[in-house]
Amino acid sequence: MPYLRRPRAALWLLREGLSLARAYRAARIEHPGRGRFMFASEIRCAAKRLRARPGSSLACAGLLAVGIGVCTSAFSAIDAVLVNPAPFRDPDRLLQQSLWYAEPALMDGWRGTGKFEAVEAVAAAPFRMRFDGDAVTLAGAALTAGTFDMLGVRPVAGRVFGARRGQAGPPDEVILSETIWKNVFGGDPAIVGSRIALDDGTAVVAGIMPAGFRFPTPDAVVWKPLYPRSRERGLFTIVGRLKEGVLHADAEAQIKVLARELARLPRSYAGSPPVRRVDDPPIGDVTAKALWLLLGGAALVFIALCANVSGLVLTSLSARRREFGMCTALGASRSRLMREAVLEQSLVAAAGAGAGIWLAWGLTRLVPQVFQGHTLNPIDIDTRALALAAVLGVAAVIVSGLIPAWLGTRSDALEALRGSRRGGGSRVAANGFLVVEVALACALLAGSAILVRSFANMIDVPRGLNSDGILRIGVEELDDVFGSNEGMALAASAIADRFAAWPAVSAVALSRELPPGPTLRANVHLTPGAPSDSETSIRSETYRVDPSFFSLYGIPILRGRSFQSTDAASDVIVSERLASLLWPGQDPLDRMFAIGRSASRVIGVAGEIRLPALDASIDLPELYRPLGRESRTLFVNMRCRAVCPGDDEIRAQIHAVHPGLRARIRTPAEDVFRQHQRLPRAAAEVGGLFAVVGLIASAGGLFSVLIYAVSRRRSEFGVRSALGASPAQIRGLVFRDAMTVVGIGMIAGAGAGWIVARSLAAFHYGVTELDAVAWAAVLVTIVLTSCLAAWYPARQAARTDPLRLLRAE
Repeated sequence: MPYLRRPRAALWLLREGLSLARAYRAARIEHPGRGRFMFASEIRCAAKRLRARPGSSLACAGLLAVGIGVCTSAFSAIDAVLVNPAPFRDPDRLLQQSLWYAEPALMDGWRGTGKFEAVEAVAAAPFRMRFDGDAVTLAGAALTAGTFDMLGVRPVAGRVFGARRGQAGPPDEVILSETIWKNVFGGDPAIVGSRIALDDGTAVVAGIMPAGFRFPTPDAVVWKPLYPRSRERGLFTIVGRLKEGVLHADAEAQIKVLARELARLPRSYAGSPPVRRVDDPPIGDVTAKALWLLLGGAALVFIALCANVSGLVLTSLSARRREFGMCTALGASRSRLMREAVLEQSLVAAAGAGAGIWLAWGLTRLVPQVFQGHTLNPIDIDTRALALAAVLGVAAVIVSGLIPAWLGTRSDALEALRGSRRGGGSRVAANGFLVVEVALACALLAGSAILVRSFANMIDVPRGLNSDGILRIGVEELDDVFGSNEGMALAASAIADRFAAWPAVSAVALSRELPPGPTLRANVHLTPGAPSDSETSIRSETYRVDPSFFSLYGIPILRGRSFQSTDAASDVIVSERLASLLWPGQDPLDRMFAIGRSASRVIGVAGEIRLPALDASIDLPELYRPLGRESRTLFVNMRCRAVCPGDDEIRAQIHAVHPGLRARIRTPAEDVFRQHQRLPRAAAEVGGLFAVVGLIASAGGLFSVLIYAVSRRRSEFGVRSALGASPAQIRGLVFRDAMTVVGIGMIAGAGAGWIVARSLAAFHYGVTELDAVAWAAVLVTIVLTSCLAAWYPARQAARTDPLRLLRAE
């Protein structure tokens, strides 16, 4: 009879399967040497099965590639900036000390301690290189001849500066970076030994250093010989390599003793400049936290993507339950099925790891400059980064291959052959992976929203000055050229008159410091002389300016008046915040207070200059004093009428006052604000990128799980439709299932998001971890994204035709 045919067929299949299984085991026992051949055959079969599902396979490989690429690039940044910032030979034995004057005698003192194998010197300096009629300013340095050998680096072409007989070589030699050699000169080998236009003359290219060599600054690409001359001005750094076995503390103590012995050099040794290791970059705590949070965010992205892949793989394996049931009926063990499933996912993970390394190589080129500028080691993919990518690939196999294989290969042969659609365990596991994805997406979105809000608050803070169109020129060597305070005062007046009469300039102001800070900082208190025990000193930025300074920068005088030429040195103008700190609720005009031990009188109150920064100690109140006469450097602040003059024209105006003066274009005020915004901007951008990836991963996971659930429940939806359920009710059923999973994920994600937001406290500016606007944006974004992901599966469920299903049954 027809109703007996199915059981008979099932029994026949079971009998034949057992027979094939016995034959398979006997063949393996009789021919044990075929194991490698069988493994290769299994790999080919796994590749064929993947090719049969190209869309799912490519999606899983792509998600793993993103996760591995993001984690590898983040690790590369950590490794280059914090772990191995100086890729030189034994960098832990390299010590350096920076001075404001060249001191060859101090170099001899280092050598005389007997603690160092070699002692060299380096001085960072810009160079102007001319080619094809254009002049470009490049960062570089002058260094003594043995520096390259001490660091353990060799040129890729040519030679280093003439090390013969201990001489530094001719002063017109230059060494270029491989980057400049390839980008500017096309990698022409003939450039070595030829002359190039450099600064005001020419120089012979002695050699080419590797592109990865960066010293003494991360952007140095040009090097010239250094001949230290005593008392020569400019930042001068002594670098020494410790002898084997010498402790850092012993060498530093010896150098401090040397500093006391060389008391005849008080200007260079004022305050005893610190001695630090070359591989200990001056990176702030906030930047270090940003790097570790970058790695933590990348790890969360990797986990979210692995959870997404696990859900996709589990859904795919659950759809193959009939296939696994047939294999089980034919004698295949569960371990064999798991091995095939894991082997498939291993191929996917291998492809994802390869693509992830390629992606990481590109992402390291996009690492924000705020991190690139803190390391002498280029941020790139090295051996350790490749090892991490391999470890992540293995982790991806375990998380997204082994666990789904264990859950998805559970199959009963008779149920599979009957076409049973029960797969509750797999569906629960897939929903569990989805909860993890939603929770991680919520955490990433919360952190990103807090960072974006902080950066927006920083941007919106009124700066208190108008720096648009203002060019700032530093005039140096005033004391050397004029010698006396009277001569420097006359020179300052002549410079101001000359620039004020220039048709290209609409307004001019002179100052000894440039806003915004940091500047010459002073401790302010109420009592002249020594402050009383009950008083608290207030740190402030000090600006020495002429009367036109306030109108040039648009800083309002709120009370009192501005400076006049007849004001005494004790007459000062305080900012509104400083006045409120010193005399809260009182009129500050004509009040006396102390700057250090000197008494001063308030003649005016100016508007506040705000320097929004993550470090609150940077944004201090301001104190203004008359310009005065004594200073070796003077700043000319000028507002241009249309287009600002070029550097050569400005230098000509300065040289017209005296040819011995040097002019240097200083950083625009806008760049100072941007410098403090670089890290918050980078954190907001990276956090936003991670949040978008996590959100897309959770939406994709929800979509795939719902599509699978709808396909498994078509019979149920058909019955419901036949019993009178409307399409809207069926859509609501799918939406309710989706929102249940999303709701559980959001509850878990809210706690994780609070932890993430609290860990970002160093990046908060005007927000807290419970910022209502940020959390509202997170919740609305997740709900809307989940609704969009559930719309199509719900629509497909509502279109189920009960008559067609009944015919199929």
